Amino acid sequence: MKISFEKGKDKDTIVAVRDDGSVVSTTFPKKGWYPHDAVHVIVEKRLQLKRGFWGIVENGMAPEDVGALAKEGGHASSTRADIPSENIKELLIAERTVECFEAEMWCDPSGNDTFRSVLSAALASSHIDAPAISDDDIEHIRHTLKKSAEKWQALKLGERMTMHW
Repeated sequence: MKISFEKGKDKDTIVAVRDDGSVVSTTFPKKGWYPHDAVHVIVEKRLQLKRGFWGIVENGMAPEDVGALAKEGGHASSTRADIPSENIKELLIAERTVECFEAEMWCDPSGNDTFRSVLSAALASSHIDAPAISDDDIEHIRHTLKKSAEKWQALKLGERMTMHW
């Protein structure tokens, strides 16, 4: 799937072309200096999460409907989480992992063991065991996020960054 992020003033736009040729697009408000859903692309691709956010979109769901799927699966939010249904576990792994990497983007990264410990605690709040994530995976994601964020920051309004999931 090819995913384009267009930089806007108050909102950014996502256009995804699925492998079957269908197209889905949405806008999202700015929540920081780098698009949250772009972090998902990098994390899910490296960790081969086929049922994370972008896997669900690739399989036909609109991006804005993924939250409802999580809620139906027993996960309204991390503070109101039930034992999640099997069909959303990988989505929750993706979300908590993305949140941990986003937190690091605001400051210096922690050591890899600390990262795994924080991720484990975050996933425990969602009633999920943390998957094994290697040092190579953590470092690769950090490096890719850094390079991608630099590219995003250099874009002018109306310009796009394209990624492949």
